[in-house]
Parts: sequence; structure tokens; C-alpha cells
Amino acid sequence: MRPAKPKKPAKSMASSFARHVDESGQISGWTLFRRSSVDKRLFMRVSPALGECRAAHARQLIVDRMTLRATVDHYDLKKLGVIH
Repeated sequence: MRPAKPKKPAKSMASSFARHVDESGQISGWTLFRRSSVDKRLFMRVSPALGECRAAHARQLIVDRMTLRATVDHYDLKKLGVIH
């Protein structure tokens, strides 16, 4: 497998990620970003790469992405006064 390259997050997206790579070219983790739709506050979640299994990485990223989305949605609903 080819060595991975780091990836910087997109600046204009509501949701984005950065990929972190060590000096040997192995993925060491990701940082997930999501913006609030109410006041554009930025939320982030770090997702470390555990082991070398790509399927495990994918499952962990899905869980972390859903957790981050739930956090931002809860924040937005509180700001809109829908929940207390």
C-alpha cells in the first residue's frame, strides 16, 4: 500500500476533516470539524487510528462523525430555543 499523505480541512464546508500521517506514511488519525448552522461556531472531534485495519478505521470514523453531528445539532437546537 502506498504511504498516505496528510490532508488539510476544506475551509468553506459545513463539515470537513483533516488526516494526520506519521513520518513512515501511516495514518495516525483524523480531526473532524463541523460548523453550527446558527452562529457558525466550529466544533471538532479527534479520531485516532487504532491498529491497521481499514474497516475498523471506517467504523470509528462513522461513530465519531455521528457523535459530532449530534453534538452540533444539540447546540443548534439550544441556540434556537427549541430545547432547554
